[in-house]
Amino acid sequence: MSHSDRVELFVSNEAQISYVSPPFLDQIYTSWPYSKYLPPQSIIDLLGYVGQGVAFIAMNTEEWPTNCTDFRLAVVHAINYTALLYTYYSPLLNTTLAELYLGPSIPQYTPFYNPDNLPLYSYDPNLAIQYLNESGWECGFYTVLPNGTVIGNPNGQKLPTLPIAVIPPVTPLVEEQLEIIAQDLSQVGIPTSVEYVTTAESDEWVTPQATPQLVLLGWLPDWPDPLYQLAFPLLNIEEGGLSGNMAWFNNTVVNELTAEMPFITNETEQLQMLAEVYNITYWQAPYVWLPTPEYYYIIQPYLKGFVWTFTWYWYNVMYYQPVTLYVITYSNGTQVIQYSNETIANT
Repeated sequence: MSHSDRVELFVSNEAQISYVSPPFLDQIYTSWPYSKYLPPQSIIDLLGYVGQGVAFIAMNTEEWPTNCTDFRLAVVHAINYTALLYTYYSPLLNTTLAELYLGPSIPQYTPFYNPDNLPLYSYDPNLAIQYLNESGWECGFYTVLPNGTVIGNPNGQKLPTLPIAVIPPVTPLVEEQLEIIAQDLSQVGIPTSVEYVTTAESDEWVTPQATPQLVLLGWLPDWPDPLYQLAFPLLNIEEGGLSGNMAWFNNTVVNELTAEMPFITNETEQLQMLAEVYNITYWQAPYVWLPTPEYYYIIQPYLKGFVWTFTWYWYNVMYYQPVTLYVITYSNGTQVIQYSNETIANT
């Protein structure tokens, strides 16, 4: 459904469960008829889980120019991750409902997350330009910075505009993120565009040659397993393309480790193997890791039995419970609001 439909159906009480992006929580709350009596927390259920999967821009490691390691390192250092994270800021709740991380795992899976505590990729345009200049000489291209400076090999091919492939529908939040990414990359001399593709077109991404250089996607595991459900499909060449590894990343050591470590029974050994995977992929940079959002839903206060599972919720445990709202106004103008026989607000 469109954003406006999701808001309207919840506000009119035709929908019991809805969702809007964090910047728009105030819109659905203030439009809700009972917002003058009840706080946001009465309908916004913060589930306490950061997303179980990952969001990313996959960089095709088999196709020019993203097959150049220094080019990929330029990309990951050109993007302002703090600005991307701020797209999840909710003015209503005064908090950011997302988290930055270094893939292929996420902090939710500690200790199976970044065992050597590698730093997140820094937002460093100067370092990005340095990497881009090196990759231009290594991979035979040049580009021009906004100030007119030519970097890379001036006798090579001019760096073309690289489309970022995206499968719609695209939310306003993702549109904002794409604008940030495009602006950041252009500042270091990497021109991009957004290319919307159909699922039928993306179904053809079964070879590196058929896969765009830059693909914005996400990966959600079938069950909570950071080794066999995240590291393996995202990094092992056996899972190249639609199976998960949209970057077509192919490193012999990583292939061996990701295939073996899910079945090792010694946790210490598993963590050592994962640390090696992290260290290799960190410097190979096949992915730009985008913020992963926190799970929450907007739920009518009379809907009870909302039980969150790994990635969804159960319909068969839900039930309705009538809600009584008492608004007591005293002669001095003070109001005491009672909800479910518990005083929750004084105004």
